Amino acid sequence: MMATTSLMMAEGLAVIDDDDQRYDLIRGELLRIAPAGAEHGEISLEFGALIRNHVVAHGSGKTYGAETGSLLARP
Repeated sequence: MMATTSLMMAEGLAVIDDDDQRYDLIRGELLRIAPAGAEHGEISLEFGALIRNHVVAHGSGKTYGAETGSLLARP
């Protein structure tokens, strides 16, 4: 017997109610990912602060925290 997998769209990921878990959606496949650690958080904040300061100084757009979902492509 062959297993079947159903693919998920971005709208499906948006309605998952699971605050204790992080997911990525890659080519329709839902992948559970590990939570970020302290070192990752520290580096991300430093990098993000540099980008935000540049954007604010030049009025060139908006910046968002790492927890904000991003849609990078559509099929």
